[in-house]
Amino acid sequence: MVNNNELYHHGIKGQKWGVRRFQNKDGSLTSAGKQRYYDDDEVIKKGTKIYRVANSDEKIDSKRKYVSITSSDRENYKELAKKSKLYNLLGFGNIRAMPMDFDKPISEFMYEVKKDLRVVSGERVVNDIVDKYGDKNSKYLLKNLMAGKLNKYDNIDEIELYAEIICESFMDEHGDEIISNYKNQGYDGMVDPTDWVAGISEYPIILLNPSTSIDLKNKEKIF
Repeated sequence: MVNNNELYHHGIKGQKWGVRRFQNKDGSLTSAGKQRYYDDDEVIKKGTKIYRVANSDEKIDSKRKYVSITSSDRENYKELAKKSKLYNLLGFGNIRAMPMDFDKPISEFMYEVKKDLRVVSGERVVNDIVDKYGDKNSKYLLKNLMAGKLNKYDNIDEIELYAEIICESFMDEHGDEIISNYKNQGYDGMVDPTDWVAGISEYPIILLNPSTSIDLKNKEKIF
């Protein structure tokens, strides 16, 4: 659940998985933990500022859009876009396959949320897609990773990278179906499972129907 003054998110780069994300040292649930276990939905409140890096001529439409809320995610994606632009110019390709044309100007868009947005939590997204599309191995890895049962392994970073690749493949192949299902359930957004499961971003959001969710407030050319 998110309000104007607080943002609860799941998965920070370098943070290990498990119930520790939702527990105090004495084992009691944190505020985020109570919301996680008592209410699986999350809400982005009306008036919240969100950010997106994209081609400068991009318009608000009904196509899904990947956006940032936290300041660290905002800076992270701006830096990734700059690196991707450089790699593109040097002929090395796009380092994170950011979906934009680097031959055109790139801008950061600042949007304001027009209404309270219901968002599918990261845990639910990953569980939903692995239950529907995963094989035995991917189910074992992702479910145990989220349950904190893989922290004992020294190669946890490699496991998280593999988990990221699994989620990315699901989204590449089944993204339209996944998004359509959540839209039909009345959701306005979902946590991006690819960046979330690997801890690349704090709270990466995919807006499912931007045309009814956001208003443009500012656009600043980055390069």
